[in-house]
Amino acid sequence: MRKFFFLAFILGAIGYTVGWYYLANNLQQNLKARLIELKSQGYRVEYKDIKVEGFPFSISVILKDPLFSQSDIFKTWVEGDLQFKTAVWMPQKVKAVAQSICHFDFQLNTTDTFNFISQGFTLNLSPFFYPSDYEMTFDQTKIINNTTSLAHIKKVALEIRRSKPEVNELPPAKLCELVVEMKDISGPILEGNPFSPTLENIELHTVLRGTSEGTTIANKLNSWYQADGTFEVSRLTLNWGPLHLNAEGTLSLDEHLQPLAAFSTEIKGLDKALDALVKGQIVKKKNAQLAKMALHFLADAPQDPTLAGTHRASISIQDSKVDLGPVTLFKIPNINWNNKEKVFK
Repeated sequence: MRKFFFLAFILGAIGYTVGWYYLANNLQQNLKARLIELKSQGYRVEYKDIKVEGFPFSISVILKDPLFSQSDIFKTWVEGDLQFKTAVWMPQKVKAVAQSICHFDFQLNTTDTFNFISQGFTLNLSPFFYPSDYEMTFDQTKIINNTTSLAHIKKVALEIRRSKPEVNELPPAKLCELVVEMKDISGPILEGNPFSPTLENIELHTVLRGTSEGTTIANKLNSWYQADGTFEVSRLTLNWGPLHLNAEGTLSLDEHLQPLAAFSTEIKGLDKALDALVKGQIVKKKNAQLAKMALHFLADAPQDPTLAGTHRASISIQDSKVDLGPVTLFKIPNINWNNKEKVFK
């Protein structure tokens, strides 16, 4: 009997080992095929080495110092190992993990490059390497414009769900659903702001409609505008110093590729936020007083006591003007996507 169990154990171990190497080889070949396909689509794909690890309970295909880029629009690379990991019992679910420094570079126009440098990231790639949904997290991310440091973000979480065409769907077609959450944003970009040196968190849930084509950011945005592209925001949450905002609405571009937005909001701490904007010389005192008077006059007493101090108001952006209710608070600079020297006029 003992010999029988021992023999069964040996055969089971051999079978498991053969199965592990089969799945590992399958994962590696799928990855190589995907990389070859990316090259055929015009992407630049480089890496120093590829190997398989993880026996006996997991499978990891590791690319050493990988680099991916597309023309001059973006480039990403990892200083070290990029692991494509899966479990033996769920080989169809693959996760890309980097625990070293990761670079994500985006070329905005001919002179402006934005560099995102993270201490690590995770990307779900199920099923295999042709997912319809993406889930990504980035840790300790620095944002640099050319050589100027702009911001530091403790954590970024991003979800992208691609949409399938719906029967009798009216244009513009739904392209994808997008969820973005960022926590603890700080750095030079927030220095001198009237609220707080740290933006505690921002969360965005939106549906992107419309398609875009082109090889530059300006071309893509113009194509998106021509396709009546919109962001339909179902939820926007912002907590920044005295300001606590919940909003929903739409965001698009006008014929000059400038922001066009209309939101319904619930704002807590509005009076303090307006006072801070006046102190920071962003909003004129007269405009802030008019906004307070209008919103207090139109406000209804909240039935829910937890909403005390909360104002319901519309926020819109048009012709570079930011309006709170019926009052224009301030103007924002125009974005010049093709300017060779600077992005903002």
